[in-house]
Amino acid sequence: MGAEALWKISQAPLQTHERFLLGECVRAYLPLGPEHRAEYDNLLATETFVGVKAMNKTFYEEGIEEEIERGMVEGIKRGMVEGIERGMRQELLDCAINGLEGRFGPLPAKILADLKSLSRQELMFMLTKSYRITSLDALDFDGLK
Repeated sequence: MGAEALWKISQAPLQTHERFLLGECVRAYLPLGPEHRAEYDNLLATETFVGVKAMNKTFYEEGIEEEIERGMVEGIKRGMVEGIERGMRQELLDCAINGLEGRFGPLPAKILADLKSLSRQELMFMLTKSYRITSLDALDFDGLK
């Protein structure tokens, strides 16, 4: 009887909040013992009452789902931005290392470590500056920071 009442409410031409309130009234005043509660829950899980289950979702649950989805979208956006930033930085680092090694041969470990510690902006500046130097001694890592 309760499931049928909820089904009728779910099919009625009502606004979402009206359906929710009427459904809450039915559930609040539906006299069910423990054994009937399980039967009632099983009945609501059937295909016939699929709309009732959707209607029973509370505003709180809907809000939680919306916030989770919004958080996921925001997390994906941030991850993409960070991934792009890291990729651009790595590409600049590779260009700086390859350019310097192409001109001056294998780089000392200290210079490699210094290059790897630079930000993307510092790497861009270093790369531009590296075209004008005549030796590795002319690299000024301290002047970048």
